[in-house]
Amino acid sequence: MEIKDIIKTDSDRLFIVDPECFIIFTGDSIEDIRPFIRIGNWLNIPVELIPLIENIIITDHVIGNPAHEQFNIDITNLASNKYIGSRNIVKRYLDFQKVFSLDLKNASIVDIEKDIPELSREQYISANDQFIGVFYRDGNFKIVKNAKTILDIKEVGREFPDFPAMITSLSEKNAAAGRYGGAGMTLQGRNPFFYQGGTFAAYMMPQNMLDSFSRLEIDPSAIKELIYPSSNIINLAMFYKWADTRKARLRMMVKNRDILVPAGRLFSSASVKLEGFDGFSIKTEKGLAIKNYTRSFNLRAVFSTAGRDKITAAYVKGSVGIKKVLADDLDLIFMEFSVYEECSMLLKSVTAPVIVIDDGSKNLPKMVEARPVIGPGFQYEITRISSAREAFSLAFADGEFSGEDAGDRIIGELEKTRDNPEAGSEGLIRAFNLSSLADIVLSETADRKKTGRIKKALYETAARYDLLKSSAGKTGRVIIALYGGGAYPILAGSAVPGTAFLDEIGCFDGQRMDLDPAAFGLYKKIRTDRERLRMLLDLFRESSKSFSERTGDIEKLRESMERRRDALLREGIEDAGYPVEYVESVLRSGDDKAAAAGRGDEATGRTLLKKIAGKKHFKPLLAALLVIAAVAALIIFLFMETGPSRIAKHDESNFFDKKKIMAINEGINIAVSDTDIFNYANSVAMKNGYNRISFSKIKIKNPDWIYPGNVFTMLDGQGVKVSHGDTLWDLSKYKLVEMKMNLNRALEKINTSSGDGRKALIHEARKYAFSKKDINTLNELESGTDKKK
Repeated sequence: MEIKDIIKTDSDRLFIVDPECFIIFTGDSIEDIRPFIRIGNWLNIPVELIPLIENIIITDHVIGNPAHEQFNIDITNLASNKYIGSRNIVKRYLDFQKVFSLDLKNASIVDIEKDIPELSREQYISANDQFIGVFYRDGNFKIVKNAKTILDIKEVGREFPDFPAMITSLSEKNAAAGRYGGAGMTLQGRNPFFYQGGTFAAYMMPQNMLDSFSRLEIDPSAIKELIYPSSNIINLAMFYKWADTRKARLRMMVKNRDILVPAGRLFSSASVKLEGFDGFSIKTEKGLAIKNYTRSFNLRAVFSTAGRDKITAAYVKGSVGIKKVLADDLDLIFMEFSVYEECSMLLKSVTAPVIVIDDGSKNLPKMVEARPVIGPGFQYEITRISSAREAFSLAFADGEFSGEDAGDRIIGELEKTRDNPEAGSEGLIRAFNLSSLADIVLSETADRKKTGRIKKALYETAARYDLLKSSAGKTGRVIIALYGGGAYPILAGSAVPGTAFLDEIGCFDGQRMDLDPAAFGLYKKIRTDRERLRMLLDLFRESSKSFSERTGDIEKLRESMERRRDALLREGIEDAGYPVEYVESVLRSGDDKAAAAGRGDEATGRTLLKKIAGKKHFKPLLAALLVIAAVAALIIFLFMETGPSRIAKHDESNFFDKKKIMAINEGINIAVSDTDIFNYANSVAMKNGYNRISFSKIKIKNPDWIYPGNVFTMLDGQGVKVSHGDTLWDLSKYKLVEMKMNLNRALEKINTSSGDGRKALIHEARKYAFSKKDINTLNELESGTDKKK
């Protein structure tokens, strides 16, 4: 294949690779050094394209997500990035990148207002002077070659919707749904969007905003308050941009106001009122009152719908400050499972019903459903009922269970459903609701025989949360009925809308007919252009001499980019609303002062732990269990008040992510030997100032305790922050698994390369080889390469 097979006409030089990312190929040969121009950006841009980009165009109307720019440039060589546009807007755009600790002051800027002749709005935008950029004050931009237009942003916008147009369309469609006139919340990932009377107060912003809002019929313009304690605003940027296009008014409760100042300058048309997060207290325009339990990430919401008693609910995201929540007068508590797991002993004395939120913990399926469990993808409407019969009517509106023997018939139907569940969504809904109603009957009966019968039926029926997840996509609404000191989720039959938008076009298969018609054509175009771009880049990779000389640098850039992307986008501390530095400031403040980091809010209160333990030291409860196949504990991660503190300075965006590797390894099951794990763990221990332990004494506890909160340096210099329950053995094991994955990918590339490029790849792969077998494999490959030369 040659370039002419991909670029048949000048119009083929345009690649629309994302709704707001346009790539122009300006070259004629694969030996051209930088033959591409970029307008906008794309979260998953091919890394090999980055060093081939000559110029980056910034129009007055910002195209693309400015938070994604960091994934489109080589941050190790900032001077190689040349931005063309009005100096004022380019400066604001680059200032925005400081939010992500990127100082682009060394980037080259071409000021179109200074450099363009007064009588012309045109500017050569490529070293190949056949390409001319035309900038317009209304934000439009054209690229012209030989008097023919290759790209006209406004024309593309008339044919295909960009992200703001999609959000606007979504808003108009969902505003008419009238679905959120009551009171309750939805879960976007693990974070709640509280609603009452048709307006929302959102906690954080989901990464897949279009898809989330599509599926739950949420009108983005109904979000009037945004609670955003994280310093990572990557998921907020596009919503802020959309608010700018519609000159929206928005109130935000933020941890650090300074992080939003650059966003306010870049999107100055949005009217955003900034308030502090810690201890905030607000009342929405529809009467919903929300406040923060000070020095924690937990919230208190009071719903006061007309004609109904007030309902007070707490949302518990972390165990720091939990004692304030449990001492409060509440009707309902929503609690993430990891916090529930940690604080379950304290909850025995709590009278308010607790609903557990699925936060991805692998231990969740092991939990007996003593508490209701909920997850993302549903609307949760909260209401107070006065009788069991009212619950029966909510679940089965046709009066199926309205007689005196309703309770007995519910038990009988549950037993039938257990043995022979109906097919389809109605069967799932029925089984779920029968389980909840049986719980109500159980709470009211004093008959021991009936109690045993209900418990047996519930035990032998599929877990309610499994039924709930199975019904996702078939019903989107759950009524949480408060009655008699309990909370009983009931699935309603409100169907999920039939059309949707996609945030990541990569999952578009060309056949999904439930997509929005306006976006369907765009997705098809993007899919085609991504494939054309891939073929073009393959030509450079396979045949360009200058490109092959940079293979090693490109692979380094790829690894750096993947680490940065994972650190900022993974479902972790920042994304969940737990900025690390804020947690640390909470710990220093003295309220529930913590010495260990645990899952949830990365902080476990010492006061809380003393309360659980009932004494000053409670090592048996806190000592981490070492799970290994052949040997006992190497080093135990222990929570205690004294001990050495070995915390290294690290860039946390470059931390080793054990959870991610564990999740990936579930699908491919890479095995590493116990001997390698032992050797690696000992090497890491010594690198971090701990004593080496002999294999013969491995069953003896190491006197050098290491604690949650410590930062360990792995052998490659990458850091890892110790969490409660971690062990050095496990951390070493999954580090070796990660290295093995990277080595396997490197070997695939080595096997398809030759000459100096092959030798460079072998050299690069050595940093992933630890075992003697892997080192010998690379030695043999290098020896074979030398012989061929």
